[in-house]
Amino acid sequence: TMGSIPSDDDDRKYPKKSKHRRRAASAPGMERLTSAEGTKLMNTAEFEGNYPRNRNQMTGTSCGICSTAIIFSSLRNISISEDDVLRYAHLKLKTLSLSDDLGGDKSLLELENVLTKWKRYGCSLDELNVLLCYGLGLETKSFHAGKSTLADFEDSLTRFSRRWKAGNGRDGKKEKEEMAHILVNIRIDKTGHWGVVAAFNAKEGKVLVLETKNASMHYWCRTERLFQFMNTKNKFGQTRGWIEVFQSS
Repeated sequence: TMGSIPSDDDDRKYPKKSKHRRRAASAPGMERLTSAEGTKLMNTAEFEGNYPRNRNQMTGTSCGICSTAIIFSSLRNISISEDDVLRYAHLKLKTLSLSDDLGGDKSLLELENVLTKWKRYGCSLDELNVLLCYGLGLETKSFHAGKSTLADFEDSLTRFSRRWKAGNGRDGKKEKEEMAHILVNIRIDKTGHWGVVAAFNAKEGKVLVLETKNASMHYWCRTERLFQFMNTKNKFGQTRGWIEVFQSS
C-alpha cells in the first residue's frame, strides 16, 4: 500500500487486480480529498491548480499520458484527452521524420521509442519528459529524486504555488513571469505511477495529488512523504522524481 516504500523490483506494469482498489491516503500523514480533513486542507490551501479532477486513465499503463493530458488541458484552457496528447505527439514525430536534417536526430529517436513502448511498459521519468518536450513542445525541467533534495522539491512547489517574477535581468528588462505545473513519478503498490500536483497547503506542509487510476481517490500527502515515494528506483536502477512544466504568462 501507499503506507510503505516497496522494494526496487519494479516492472512498471499495472497490477491486474488493483484497478479500482488503490487505498490512497491509508497511511499516517495522508488524507483523501473527500474526507473532512481533506476538505479542510483544500479550504486553507495556499494555491489550487484548477485542474480537471474527473479523469481516469484509459489503460493500465497510461497514467503518465493521463497526467500529461490534465496538465495540457490547463495550459491550453481546453479539454484535452489522452488520445489528443498521443495524436499531437505522433504528428510531431511525423514532422521530425520528414525533416532532412533530423533523420537521425536524438529527439526523433527518443520520441519514437516512447510512442512505441508506452502502451506495454508505461513511461519512466525520462520518457515522459521526452514526450512533453519533443512531442508537445513544452518547456520542462526534470528532477531525479536520488540526485535532488527535499529542499529542491519544496522550491518546485513554491514555483507551482505562486506566480513569481525573478526580478530585473542584467539588461534592465523584467524577466518573464512563470508558473510551474508539477508531475510526480512515485512508487506505490509495488509499481511506478504518475500523478499531478493539484494544490499545496504550505502551512500544513501537504500536497494534493490527483490519482489517475480512480478519480475519487485524490489524496493529500506530506511533502517529505511524497518525496520518499519519488526517491525509489525502477527496474533500471534509476530513481523516480518529478517534472516541472513551465507556463509563461
